[in-house]
Amino acid sequence: MSVYNTLHFVLSHPLNRRRRIASIARVLRWQIGSRLLRWAVAVPFVNQTQLLVEQGMSGATGNVYCGLHEFEEMGFTLHLLRPGDVFVDVGANIGSYALLGAAAGADVYAYEPGSHAHARLVRNVALNGFTERVRLRNAAVGERSGMARLTLNRDTGNRIERSSGREEQSESVEMIRLDDEPYTGCPFLMKIDVEGFELPVLTGSEKWLADNGLAAVIVETNGSARHYGGNDEGIHRILSAHGFAPFRYDPFTRSLEARSEQAESGNTLYVRDPNLVRARLSSSHRYRLNTGHEI
Repeated sequence: MSVYNTLHFVLSHPLNRRRRIASIARVLRWQIGSRLLRWAVAVPFVNQTQLLVEQGMSGATGNVYCGLHEFEEMGFTLHLLRPGDVFVDVGANIGSYALLGAAAGADVYAYEPGSHAHARLVRNVALNGFTERVRLRNAAVGERSGMARLTLNRDTGNRIERSSGREEQSESVEMIRLDDEPYTGCPFLMKIDVEGFELPVLTGSEKWLADNGLAAVIVETNGSARHYGGNDEGIHRILSAHGFAPFRYDPFTRSLEARSEQAESGNTLYVRDPNLVRARLSSSHRYRLNTGHEI
């Protein structure tokens, strides 16, 4: 990301709009400090949790700069989950969402196929003492079990290779179906961020999607499904067929409002029973962020 794009993202972020000088100071502090140290740094995250971050981690540094990189979805995760809930994180990367779920007390199942990202995920879970609460799988998720190939060296953008052949440098990874996973109970929340491979993940999760115990799904809808011959409308059809509808959430006000269509970029929040979810959101305790905010 260019300097201009980084600053635009940081300054327009909801948690930084009224604290622009402080947010620029965080950017400068990280840019200088990470270049001097050249190794992973444990930075404050949510409440007492910490996140190991290195220079060049685009998603993780968003948390450094802004508190919560994806404010709406991450705030929703914190406010929705309770101890004993099951949270499934597909495409966990280094573990930002997994740590949020664990901080809320949920039982987390995190899937990350990339060998480098998974190693960082393991370190972040161990750093925070969540090894009992967060179950880790070094595997991709799809509509079938077997093996697949995953691209390398794209940070948060690594993706499953198409069956048509090698696209670039890649590694062999295990692939599983969520419907085959033995959770302690029905997932209450799923987050799916797999760079366009969301449709196969949902196809392999029909059992859980049909279970009324699943309250919400956070899914990436940025047009990248076209890479695999699908589209975001296909994601919408599957979820709406199971009673889910798109919503937007404001973590500041705890308001959950229906939206007429998917988010134009990034992720879309799908909710099955808005009354149940609103009751959860409104009764959540507050969380302290590294920006000094409490939400």
